Amino acid sequence: MNTWTYTLSFAVSLVMAMAIIPVVINYARKNQLFDEPGTRKKHTEKVSSLGGIGIFIAWAISAGMLLVPQAGNTMAAFALALPLFVLAIIDDVRTVGVTTRLVFQALTAVLAFELGFKIEIVENAWLLNLGTTVFVIMAMINAFNLIDGINGLSGILGTVASVAFGWYFLKYGYNALAIVSFSYAGALVGFLRFNFGKKAKIFMGDNGSVVLGYFMALMAIATWNIGHSEPGNFASACQMTFGVIALPVVDMVKVSITRVLNGNSPFFGDRSHVHHLFVDNEVSHPVASVILGSIQVIAIVLATVLDNKIFWFIAPLLVLAPYAVANLFVVANNQTITTPSRNDAKRQVPA
Repeated sequence: MNTWTYTLSFAVSLVMAMAIIPVVINYARKNQLFDEPGTRKKHTEKVSSLGGIGIFIAWAISAGMLLVPQAGNTMAAFALALPLFVLAIIDDVRTVGVTTRLVFQALTAVLAFELGFKIEIVENAWLLNLGTTVFVIMAMINAFNLIDGINGLSGILGTVASVAFGWYFLKYGYNALAIVSFSYAGALVGFLRFNFGKKAKIFMGDNGSVVLGYFMALMAIATWNIGHSEPGNFASACQMTFGVIALPVVDMVKVSITRVLNGNSPFFGDRSHVHHLFVDNEVSHPVASVILGSIQVIAIVLATVLDNKIFWFIAPLLVLAPYAVANLFVVANNQTITTPSRNDAKRQVPA
């Protein structure tokens, strides 16, 4: 395959997403399928949460068209997202219980393991390897699902991750995985046309973020395995994977621990995510999304250029960076609120 094949996979997905998503928006409007504003949601208008439909269909058309002759287990494993996708649509429209969602995620992870997307911790330790793989896939699904809280964020993080993974697969000659990755990146960019901004025309919804998390999990596992099979590249594979997933995974762990310490379920909805620190302190959705996406880009670039020891030495700083930047806005916002203006000060002086 040449460069044009991968460019085509991106372009077809992009065009298809931009064509399909307006149809989804109009259908949602006609049928009143909206994400209603609430106490945890800043938007005041009714917006559909079915954006994942356009992303998934656009990806499936592009990747399927280019991979049908050589689909194999790669396309089959990614296609396992279909039941998760359908269940998430139902959840976005009617609500599905947490237990049902987790069972579907676990079953999908088991099937992906059987198709070769497995984390082999110990050779021939089938149960240990299966359990580890299922745990990682489910953790990734929920991490990317939970980070989807403001306009543009999941789309940007997913696009950067897909391009980074695609580049890695292309570098080592894993053509099918590269096509899957670049196709997905194109679909996400097409989605951002309608989601990025102060007012979104459509949200990704669980039907988009759950698939995003599942795809990221498979790409991360594939990267890890390629690092194992390519002599001397395991360290770089681990660094690349960390750079991609650190922000959503660390945020999920932090939020879950906070909720448990407060006596709530890890699945209890609140506004404790890192992106909420930004938007609750007068940072717009686009600016917050670009800042967090830029931190992810920096982490990935450093993962590709730094020596193993140096990278892991600064890894804690990369983990803390989103919260450090967010808290700068918290401090700035508090100073704006508490510091009186010059005119206010004059009015306070007795005549």
